[in-house]
Amino acid sequence: MLIIAAGWCATVGGTMVALERAYGLRLTDVSGIGLAAGSLVWVALGCTWVAVRTQRERARLAAGAQGERPTDGRQAVLVGRLEAIGARLVAPLHNAECVAYKYQILRDTGVGRRRRVVECYRGVGLSPAVLVTRSGSYRLLAVPEFEGEFPHVDRATAIANATSYISRTAFSPAPGGQELEARWSDADGEYRSDVTWVANEPVDLDQCLFEESHVPPGAEVTLIGLYSQDRGGIVAHPNWGKPTRLLLGDATRADAALQSRIRLMIIVALVCTAAAAGLVASFASRLPGA
Repeated sequence: MLIIAAGWCATVGGTMVALERAYGLRLTDVSGIGLAAGSLVWVALGCTWVAVRTQRERARLAAGAQGERPTDGRQAVLVGRLEAIGARLVAPLHNAECVAYKYQILRDTGVGRRRRVVECYRGVGLSPAVLVTRSGSYRLLAVPEFEGEFPHVDRATAIANATSYISRTAFSPAPGGQELEARWSDADGEYRSDVTWVANEPVDLDQCLFEESHVPPGAEVTLIGLYSQDRGGIVAHPNWGKPTRLLLGDATRADAALQSRIRLMIIVALVCTAAAAGLVASFASRLPGA
């Protein structure tokens, strides 16, 4: 977080100085346009970096699909079948056996400008699991973020299963840093968390939205995360900004998802760059003698 903040400050500050020198103005005269244009440049730079990093992941994905072993202490991209080596879990909303799941229940209230979507319940579960690949088997020792398209659950089924799950589950209060720390310090590949923002307040599930991602036993997945040879698998990265990622599907599907991410980042970067240039041009056109 400090690195991100420092980078933003440096980009905005550099933009202000560049404008000050380019137009012979005082720093206070360019502070507003410098803040706006610099922030857009920072977003563009960030998106460009994500695109470059994702392209590197595509290269590692190709190597992993060919059976190349990961390097100790480096980000790895592993492709294979995810199998539970402990008791299988049951996805709360789908009511289906799985190795891992993540769900959200959101309350949708109001209409128009007064519409609000707020989180009521959230949870994640991970069974001790191993990823079976062409180069060997690797433990999943980190709670992953789910990416890609997952099986959809129809609304009636979601409401019925959510009602049953909520009635028999002890939820923790709205999380703070402790939950994130627990996810990062997970050491045995088994994890479960159920948190709520509504405590004992009754919730009308007919007014709720439901989201759930779950991985069936034996599903083809792609894991992107930090590899530890000593621990024999993917572990949590010490940098919270580099979470373990799980994409459902084989290498072809994962590569398509990564390509889509690259395209999106490039488009956002170009739009932000054009917007920043437009702001500066508009600012310059209003200066005396322009």
